[in-house]
This record gives sequence, C-alpha cells and structure tokens, in this order.
Amino acid sequence: MRKIRYIKGNLRRGDFLRSVLTDTSPYEVPLIVSNDGFYKNLTNRATYSRENAQLIDKIIRNNNEKYTIPYRYTITKDTNTVRRLSLIHPSSQLEMAAFYKKYDSLICFFSSIGPFSIRHPEKIGSSFFFPTPISDANKYRNNKIDTTEIDKFVRNPASYFAYSGFDRLYKFYGSSGFVRLEKKYPLMILMDITKCFDSIYSHSVSWATKSAENAKKNISASSFGNDFDKLMQKSNYSETNGICIGPEISRIFAEIILQRVDLEILREAQKEEIIFGRDFECKRYVDDYILFCKSEAVQSKILAIVRHCLAQFNLHLNEQKFQYFTRPFLTPKSHIIHATKIRLTRLFESIVEVAGPNLLTPKRIFRTGSFVKSFISSIKSGCFEEGVSYDMVSNYVIASLARRIDRLVGDFESAIDAFPELRPQYVKVILIFLELVFFFYTVNPTVASSYNVSRALIISMRFIETQFSDDMKMVAEHVREWVNNFIFNSNTLKRLSPRSKIPIEVLNVLVSSFELGHRNSITEEWLLEHIIDVDHLEYFSIVSCLYYIKDRSEYSTLRAKIEKQIGKILNGCENVKRSAHDAYLALDILACPSASMTLRRQILTDLRKICGLSARSQLELDSDLLEFVQSPWFVQWDSVDIVNMIRKKELSAVY
Repeated sequence: MRKIRYIKGNLRRGDFLRSVLTDTSPYEVPLIVSNDGFYKNLTNRATYSRENAQLIDKIIRNNNEKYTIPYRYTITKDTNTVRRLSLIHPSSQLEMAAFYKKYDSLICFFSSIGPFSIRHPEKIGSSFFFPTPISDANKYRNNKIDTTEIDKFVRNPASYFAYSGFDRLYKFYGSSGFVRLEKKYPLMILMDITKCFDSIYSHSVSWATKSAENAKKNISASSFGNDFDKLMQKSNYSETNGICIGPEISRIFAEIILQRVDLEILREAQKEEIIFGRDFECKRYVDDYILFCKSEAVQSKILAIVRHCLAQFNLHLNEQKFQYFTRPFLTPKSHIIHATKIRLTRLFESIVEVAGPNLLTPKRIFRTGSFVKSFISSIKSGCFEEGVSYDMVSNYVIASLARRIDRLVGDFESAIDAFPELRPQYVKVILIFLELVFFFYTVNPTVASSYNVSRALIISMRFIETQFSDDMKMVAEHVREWVNNFIFNSNTLKRLSPRSKIPIEVLNVLVSSFELGHRNSITEEWLLEHIIDVDHLEYFSIVSCLYYIKDRSEYSTLRAKIEKQIGKILNGCENVKRSAHDAYLALDILACPSASMTLRRQILTDLRKICGLSARSQLELDSDLLEFVQSPWFVQWDSVDIVNMIRKKELSAVY
C-alpha cells in the first residue's frame, strides 16, 4: 500500500459565513466558478472602498427584494436524461448563512430524530481529517497561487456540519452493516421518491418540526420551521412547490422532512405489530430507500405504510424503479463495479507496477494501442453481460485512471533515481491512461467526471512539459484530437442545439485544454462554428469563454461579440438585485481584467443607478473598477489554479 498521511484541518466554529463555501451553492459548476472570492469579500468588507461597499451592500447584504430568482441550468444525469440545478442569488446565500448561525443546533437535532438515515448532519463541524500521499503530484500545481486565502487556516473548508453515516451510498453496500442485514433478512427492495426535490411542499418543513395542526395555526410565528420555509421560498421565486436542487442546504431541508416521515413509518408499523429490528429494517440515503424484510407479507405491509406516510407530505415512491432482491443481495451496479475493478487491476498490472520503496513505475510498453483496445473491449463485454450501459462504470473508470496518473507523476523523481532505464516509458503509459480517460468521458460525459478528466489532463501536461519537453508537441496533437472527438461526439452535440447553453461538461474540458498553451490550435473560427452560439450565451459559458480567451488578440472578434451579448443580457442591470444569473454575471465582469473598460464602466454606472447611488466620474469609476479586479467574486480571473480547485471540490463534496 502507498504511504498516506492524515492531515487535520481546523474549522472556525464561529465563522458561520463558511457555509457559503460548501452548503449554499451546487457542487456541479464550471471549474473556474466558486464561492471563494464571495466568502473572502464577505469576511473582509474593508476590501472595498466606502463607495463600492455601499454598492455591494445594496446588492447582497441589504437586498430588500421580496424574492430572488435562481439561475437554472442542467447537467447530464445519464445517457438519456439531465438534471436541473439551481444557483441561488448571492443575497439569498448570505441569508442562508445567517440561518445556519441562528439555527445550526436545531438543524442537527431535527436531522437526527429518525433511525433510517445513513447520511445526515450530526453536529457543527470543528475539524476534519483528509488523506494526502507522502509523495504526490502537488509540484505540478501552480504552487505560487492558492484559490483563496482560506487555505491559510485550513486546506479545505469541508462542510459546515460533521455528518454521520456514509458519504456515498455505494460505501454502505460494502459495509459490515449491510452484511449483517443480508444475514438477518432474506428480502430487500431498492426504491426512491419520485422527483423528490421538485415535489417537496416547502410548508411541510413546519409540519415536520411540529404537528401539522399547530403549524397551520401559527403560520406567521417566528420559528425554525417557518423561517426555513420562508428562506427556501424567497430563494426560489416565492415558490412553495419544489425547492432548489443542488445546494447542500436543500438536501438538509429534505432530510428534516424525511426524518419526520421515518418516524411516521415506525409509528404506523407498530400499530400493525410490525417490529423494527425484528420484522424489518430500513435505510435511507437522502431520498433513496433500502428496505429489508423477513417475509413477503411484511414487505407488502411496510410498502403500503411507506406510501401512506410519504403521501401525508405530498411525496410518492417511484413505482417504476422498484428493484426486488432475494439473497444474495447483488445489484447490477454492484456486480459491474466489482467486475470493472478486476479489469482495471489487470490493466494496471500490465502497464505499471509498484517497485523499490513503494513507488509506482511504468512497465516496458511496445504496443500501446493494444492495451487501449483490449481494455475497452473488456469493459464493453462486462456491460453487455450485465445488460447495463457505460453510465454504470465510466465515472469509476475515469477516477481510477486519474488517480494512477497522479501517483505515477508524484513518484517520478524518486522512481527515476532508482530506475533510470524506465524514463522512456512514462510518456507511453500516460498516453494510454489519457486516451482511456477521454474515451470513457466521451461516451458518458458528466460534471463529476469532467473534474477528473481536467485534473488528469493538466497534471499530465505540466509533467510532460517539465520532464519530457521534446515529446510535448506529439502529446499535444493527441490531446487536441481527443478534445475534438469529444466535441463532435453525437452524445455531446445532441445537447448543443442552436438554442442550448454550452454544457458544463464541455466548458470544463475547454478550460483545461488551455494547458496546451501555444500548442492549442482551437481558433476563434472553430469556437464560433462548433461550440459557441453567441446569441444564446449565458453566465457559465460567458465566464468560461472569457477565461479561456483572456486578452489574446487572436480572439478579439469573439470577445467583442461576447461583450455585446453581455450588454443585451444585463440590459441596464435592472434585474441584478433579483436575478441570480445577472448578479453573478455583473459582479464577475466588473472584476474581469480582459473585459473592456467601456463595458465595465457601463455596468458599474448602471448598478449604481439601480441601487440609488450617486453617479461617479470616469476617473472615479476606473478607481472603483481596480478594486473589483483586485478582489474578484466568483471567478478568480488571474489567480486560480485549476488543480487546486478540483482538489477542493473533491474534499468538500458532502454527498
């Protein structure tokens, strides 16, 4: 085994604003977008002059709008479906942080009242541990730059809460607890709630935290349930049906309601003399249920009870997705993942090995293409045998390959000292890994996988540029080919219709391919022809494209077209205080050094007008804009290192 050290990170319990780093924004956003700058600016108001601070207060701290409108976007769920997520207005995120400050103890209490949940907030976070290899690939990050000053007191902020249970559902299936349940109960059902977050009635959180009758009599009372209800409504266009999908706070909201449902299920089962722990047991991971029963009779009764109790909260099981099992409890996904592990092990044993003092080294490779074809064929055969698609395994395969690249690169200097004759093999092995990474990403692109693809690509490019510069031209040609194949792939293009947004899965690969530097042959004409429909650009694609093209003269026409579209979208900034999309766009463009001063002055002028602030001279505006550039918001235009950002996402992912 590779040597791992565990590093303790200390969290400042009194720092309620740290919740904006982990709990109020979706995990699945473009690589360059984060709340790091938002957090920094909130915690250091002195960053801005009095004039700019007044403006920010009007937009975020003292936003008097009755509701805000989240920015809706979609990500790939599987081959045939997408998931719609919501990025919440910065002012609503700040209100959520204040809610945490006031009610964090009650959140933990109401998230822990039932016995079913295998993942829920247990206490306010104060410290955490994370593994770091003794020898890693950090030297190929941009070590001169950190994504935010929060790294000075903790490597990653983790979550606001410490969680009980399993951070991933698949880990439960491999646990001793699952083995115990399989031994005790002969029957198992897997089921979930139909469109859970879209179906949640926001008022039901009050029913969950006190009796429904009492809640209805005290609608205006200042209470935990009512305040949570109002908060979720205000952040979601005053909607009472459905909550925003994506932020961690939404999962906590759902968890509190489902904890009450769990108690109701137990109470109804007792009435039927069905005993929990004897006749049945139930585990729940957010809205996924795993039900274990002694007999079919018990199973039938418990299912009826679950349906009834969920219906009391306007929720329903997805009857079409029930999966019934008798011992042994082996799901198709469990089986294909196990088989994929074996195939990956065979691949790794063929091209890399652990040698010397626990160092990963490449083996001598003569026919690189045969390894790629053989492995893809073996995975294809496994999926065919199980009757499943690449969806089931691609994320797992990509993550495994990315980790091997990390370790191979991280061990290089020590390994090459001990085995100098292996030096010519490194580029060959890395190309095999990268080709496989791009293949499985192309057939099933997801946002989570895009982080691993980007990390693998960036680490590899920096390593080869540093250690094998003579091979860089050849490697860059391969990477360009794989990126182009991904863009042209039908699974990607079908989501790139003329009226579609550019998928995050595409944006992340585009941004990470910038690592090719001057060898990058993606021209302005190519971007406009194959990726960018300027008339339908929106926040994520605008900031990603501007980050990619920066101030390079060869993209001047594209930059001008993007700026024209920004002007059309913001339209005098009239919706910035209410629209999350416009707020993010306006704040980030103000801080974008490659955007024209003309555009940025106009945006700042419009913002001051809609906030009721006095006009400023051009000289004063230019001084104000310099502050924005020095203290950016959601995109760190000149100071972001993508590998750092990916590392943070991996460590802070709660579910």
